Amino acid sequence: MSASRDDALHASAGRTLERVCHGLALIGGLFMVAAMLTLVVHVLGNAFGHPILGADEIVELLIGASIFCFLAPCHLQGANIVVDYFSKPLPEVVRNISDVVVTLVFALIAALLTWRLTVGGNSAFVRNKQSMFLGLPEWPTYLVGAIAGVIWVITILYTTWTALRVATGRQARKPEAALHG
Repeated sequence: MSASRDDALHASAGRTLERVCHGLALIGGLFMVAAMLTLVVHVLGNAFGHPILGADEIVELLIGASIFCFLAPCHLQGANIVVDYFSKPLPEVVRNISDVVVTLVFALIAALLTWRLTVGGNSAFVRNKQSMFLGLPEWPTYLVGAIAGVIWVITILYTTWTALRVATGRQARKPEAALHG
């Protein structure tokens, strides 16, 4: 693949992934707002003797889904915690190669988590697993998590591609987020 075509493909994939991650973050934000509103109504209702039965269940399902919605956008923005105490003094070429290896390992771990989440969601669906008080099905939260997990893995693979481009000299390391974009 020619360098200019690789550059164009990388830029196009980055823009598309950025839009998808932005949408996912908005969905996660909506889940968080819904959880917050549930808690507000529950607390107010409790003050007047009419709490929402099962409010904890609703909040638990909404927050669980929202957390998965924030993983890919967080990774794409380079907002993960990075411990570079040991790698900082290493030569740049070693750091660049280690970035490729570390993001590949991270992609494998995220893929494993997503796979297990999918298996757990399928089990919850087949067994018709429901919350205790309200009888809410649990599988939709797993479904949101699995879809968000797939996007997270794709995002990590994109940052691996970026790290590889930096390691091979086809892209300059960005000072604010070395692997992202």
